[in-house]
Parts: sequence; structure tokens; C-alpha cells
Amino acid sequence: MPREVDRTRRVGEVIRRELATILASDVSDPRLTHVSITGIKITKDLKNATIYVSELDHDVEKESIAGVLNRAGGFFRHQLGQRAALRYTPALKFCYDNTIEKGVHMSNLIDQARSRDGDQT
Repeated sequence: MPREVDRTRRVGEVIRRELATILASDVSDPRLTHVSITGIKITKDLKNATIYVSELDHDVEKESIAGVLNRAGGFFRHQLGQRAALRYTPALKFCYDNTIEKGVHMSNLIDQARSRDGDQT
């Protein structure tokens, strides 16, 4: 069992690294200039990969990023197949990861609560 987990982790790292390179060098869509890959989940058979992405640009609609990436999924899969030495190139599904925004929001709430506690003392 650990051998299988290690293999999916290694394949996930190869996919993450190659997709980050493709996003940085081969994509000219201005909506995707600040996209960051935050995580990858791969099925045990290595045929499907869910790519979690986040957007650092505040002017872009967050939910549309995954749609844009999924519509270009064939391009990313083809490029990945050309670059990565994988037996199978997995089908790619992109999902928007909002954990960064949630973390910032929670941090702001904590700061507000602390400042209110400071005002009352």
C-alpha cells in the first residue's frame, strides 16, 4: 500500500511541476497570469487528476478561472503528454481552491475580535 501512495505522490508532483511551467510559459490568456496550483489529487489508477488552483489577482472572477482551465483542458493534457514521461496522461479536471481566501477572511475576523477586546479594556 505505501508503494502505491508514493507512486501517486511522485506522479502528482511531476504533473504539478509541468503544469506550472505550462501556465507560466505557454499560456497567453491574461485571465490566467496569476493562477497558482495549490494541490493535486490523483486516482489510484493514475488516469484522472483533479488540479486545485487559486488566483492571486483580485480583478478576475474566481469561479470563472476553473471554467477557463477546464475548457483548455485538452491543450494542457496534450502539453503534459509531450513534456512528462508518464505511461498514461491523466484526464485533467480543474477546481478552484478558495482556502486562501477563507484563511484571509478568518484572519481578518480574528483581528477584528482582538481589536474589539482591546477597546473594551
